Amino acid sequence: MVARCFSIDASVSPVPQPCSATMPLPFAMTARDVMNPGIHCCRDDDDLAKAVRHMEALKIRRLPVINKSKRMVGIISLGDVSHSASGDLLSECVKGVSAHH
Repeated sequence: MVARCFSIDASVSPVPQPCSATMPLPFAMTARDVMNPGIHCCRDDDDLAKAVRHMEALKIRRLPVINKSKRMVGIISLGDVSHSASGDLLSECVKGVSAHH
């Protein structure tokens, strides 16, 4: 199902005019329609600092964690890091990730 969008430009016409593009309705969209391409993760045996640097470089707040069999075993978040990492490591990561948002 597709929703038609209309633009109103009173200087051209007082009647709404159809836009050239159509947009899918939110309930008709899938996760694939809005996801970021590519998969980024860390291994469950990675050093915490390495995972945090990866999050910082990607400017993300959560990172999937996989095991040696490439099976997802969890997600590490900035909140998780705040309970375990040194203040300097956490501060550095938060600054890098927050700059994106």
